[in-house]
Amino acid sequence: MLFNQDAGKRLFGAVSFTAILLAWSVQASGADTYSGGQLTISSLAIGNATYSTVVADISALLGGPAGTGPAGSIDTYNPLTGQLSAQAVTLGSTTVYNALATVGKVISIASVSGADTYNGTQLTIPYAQVNGTIYTNAVVTVSAILGVAGGMPRVSWDSYNPSNNQLTIAAVTYAGKVYTNVTVAINSIVSVGGGGTAQTISFPTPSFSGSQ
Repeated sequence: MLFNQDAGKRLFGAVSFTAILLAWSVQASGADTYSGGQLTISSLAIGNATYSTVVADISALLGGPAGTGPAGSIDTYNPLTGQLSAQAVTLGSTTVYNALATVGKVISIASVSGADTYNGTQLTIPYAQVNGTIYTNAVVTVSAILGVAGGMPRVSWDSYNPSNNQLTIAAVTYAGKVYTNVTVAINSIVSVGGGGTAQTISFPTPSFSGSQ
């Protein structure tokens, strides 16, 4: 049985996201969970960071589910398109695979590794892009917090604008809480680990043609 994306989009407008997933469910274990209109993502890769236990509303199903097993090892989110690729989603005792969706409101993010950390004095930045160069393991001090937008990260990693001295942060952990889409003004650079040519992140494209 093949999934038709156009038909799936029309179907989503008529029935619930849960009903669509249940129609494609198979027995399995160890996956994201969907309940009460919210998806709990056990592990999510965005850029070079890995987010754990992300709870979010799903606004639309764009493709899938398809197949009887995951196409990849971890869920991914592309900030450029706003699309989430879920490898496996459990509804009750059944699980579906390889769904592509857009995310609405982010309820919570339990933790993140590979992202910024702030100790109240210094901000440690694993990756930051300045023009065409990626700098790694930078430590800076912050003069002002200009904004905290929240939601799914809008960039894969931090981006610094020398013209206005502003750093756009994908995610930062402070006092045990994860904050996303934060904008700060830099006060001083304490240290920089290294620099290199800006990378291009490749997001896997899930397959939505699979037999049930």
